[in-house]
Order: sequence, then C-alpha cells, then structure tokens
Amino acid sequence: MVATDDLALIEQSLTRFGEHATDTLFGPGHDRGPDGDLDAVPSLLGELVSMDLVADPAPTGVGHDVGVWGRHVLDDGCRISFVALTSLAESCAGLASAVHAQGIGCLALDGWFGTVAGVSPGQRAVTAAVFVPRYGVAFDERTLRDGVRFVPESATSPPCVHGASPFVWALERPDWLVVVAPVDSAGVEGDAGARRAARSEWAIVTVPAESPGVHIADVGARVGIRALRQYEVTFDGVPAPDGAVVAIGERAARIATRVVACDWLGQSAMAVGSSHRAVSEARTYTEGRYQGGQTISGHAAVQLLLAEADHDVAVMNAVLATHADEPLGTIRDDALLRWAISCRLAIGEHAHRAVTNCVQALGGYGYMDDFGLSKRLRDVSALRSRHGSREQLLLLLDGLDESGAA
Repeated sequence: MVATDDLALIEQSLTRFGEHATDTLFGPGHDRGPDGDLDAVPSLLGELVSMDLVADPAPTGVGHDVGVWGRHVLDDGCRISFVALTSLAESCAGLASAVHAQGIGCLALDGWFGTVAGVSPGQRAVTAAVFVPRYGVAFDERTLRDGVRFVPESATSPPCVHGASPFVWALERPDWLVVVAPVDSAGVEGDAGARRAARSEWAIVTVPAESPGVHIADVGARVGIRALRQYEVTFDGVPAPDGAVVAIGERAARIATRVVACDWLGQSAMAVGSSHRAVSEARTYTEGRYQGGQTISGHAAVQLLLAEADHDVAVMNAVLATHADEPLGTIRDDALLRWAISCRLAIGEHAHRAVTNCVQALGGYGYMDDFGLSKRLRDVSALRSRHGSREQLLLLLDGLDESGAA
C-alpha cells in the first residue's frame, strides 16, 4: 500500500500542476474555444512525462513502473492512478484521457518489451491499446465480420491481425499498437457460427503502426473530450512479426480482463474529477450571484440540486475506493470485472446527474461555453459511452460466474 505521506505529496504535486494546466488551457490572453487552448496540450503532456506520470513501455523507463497504470498497480493497487486521473480531469478530461490511454497501452504489454526495444534510447514510444469494446459479451455478426481478431499461423499463411476498431485512444499518433483480440482459429473465411465457436482464446500482439496493411485515421473533432486524440484503426491482414505475440491463451485472457477493467476504472476516475470540478464551479457561481434579494445558492431548489450533486460525487468516490488499495495482481478476475462495471455504471447515473444538476443550478447560463459547465457535461457524456454501453455492461455483470468468465 502507498504510504499516506507519499500519497499526500503526489496529491499536492498534482494540485499544483492542475492549477498550472488550467491557467495554460483556459487562462486570460489565450485565443481559445470552449475546450481551451488545445495547441498547448502537447507541451502539458511533455511536462507530465517529465513528472513520470505517463507510463513508458520500456522497462528501463521510470514511467514504466510509477506512471498511471504502470507496473506499480500490480503490487500497490490503483489508488495513485485514480488520484492522478481524478486530479487531471478536474483541469481537463482530455488531458487525463491521454495519460490514461498511454497507461492502458503499456498495461496490455504486461511488462513485456519485445520488438518495442527498437525504439531509440530516450525516445518515448506512444502505445495504443486496440481491443474489442464488447469484451465478454456474445459477438454479433458485425463484430465477427469486421472486429479485430488474431488469426494464428496455418499451413498456408503466417499469423496475422484482421479487422477494425473505430475507438482507439492515444496521447498522439501511436508508434505501436497493442492488439488485445480473440483468436480466430477458423480464419477469415467461413460462416459466422464456425468462427464464433473458434473464438475460445485470446491473444495479445504488438504491431508497429507503420506496418504495411495498418491504416490509422484521425477521427477529428468530437463533441466531448476534444483534447484527446482518437483514431480509427484497420488491419488488412497484417502479419505478426517474430516475437510479436505477447501472450496467448489463459494468460492473454487475464491480461485482457485487466486491460478492459482498468479502462473502465480509469474512465470512472476521470468522471469523478470532472463532476467534482463542476460542483465547485457551480457553487462559486451561485454564491456570487443574486436573485430575488438573496444569493442564488440561498434558494431551496438550487440547494437541492447541489446537495444531490455532492451525494453523487460521494457515491462515485466510495465505489471507486472499493479495491483501490488491493494489489491489482491479487484481485480475482470476477471481482475485478464486477468492480469495474459498477464504477462504469456509476458514470451513467451519478456523474451525468451530478454535472446536469450543476448546469441547471446556473439556469440558461449553464449551457453557455463562457462558464465551462457545458464542457463538463460533454465530457462525462462521452466517458459513459466509451467501450461498452450500459446494456452491454449489465449483460456482462449478469453473466459473470464464479470463475469470472462471461
């Protein structure tokens, strides 16, 4: 477990950085839109790298162990990663999401370096995890036809990666793609039923982004989390080079569970940060404006809105803390998935309601870009829909058995 004094120092450093990031993105003198000065995001990410908060795929890099979703989570638990993502999201959910995306990509490597060792000393390799959003839920026909899958070596062809993923996050255009995908031992051809039966195993494969057959398209402007780079990645029968397979079979399935669970947990931590900041901004506004002879905060309806928002943030913090101090490597797969799903479902209910109530506390001004809450609402709305809908999560939660399989 992380010492209380060490955690306090980390929180203080992140608080100072958050103030600096907020001033850089949203301070006076910037020609900015509602999401701040997005041109400043790369420099802020560079500062986070120098603080060792950004995970590094190289085992020799400090960030490999201590960065967000670095190796320390296996022995010390997730609390430091939660504190970092929550604090960063209070300034900008996109900035936090970029750090989170790099960490998830490194987590998928599970300490393996392999062909990524070709990166020059001192060069930061940007990783992106490519995985099936419907993890654990029965594959539908479209996923079977178009989804990312690993086809093992056969008598006529080498092992390769096929399919596409439209929602790949990265802090910038990735150097390496870490593909977490089901094994399609029936190959690319064949009927859907045979291919579904053949997907009983998982594989984790690294693919250089510049490999022939890899197509990466920048998705461009989005409604929420605009500071984060999002890409659509297509694999057109990309051969897996020698040594590219990180894991296959049971070990790969466990890593896949960890990757998806931590993705959901990270999204939840960022939603907590965005919600907490929204409550703070709403209170500042309502305590400084008057209506009907008293401050807006004095009206009962506004008090109820913000009290419910405070309650929602407290509930999310409580759910997120459930296993925060337990070493990730010791948590059973079923317990990890139940925890992660509960956190993600809390985004849909508590985070969205908390921010919506804060917006309503400002009246019509809450929806205007000038006051910042419209950005918070867009961000938590995006976080609650990433990599699994509410209905898919409920089905997965219902289908978990004693072993954690779905």
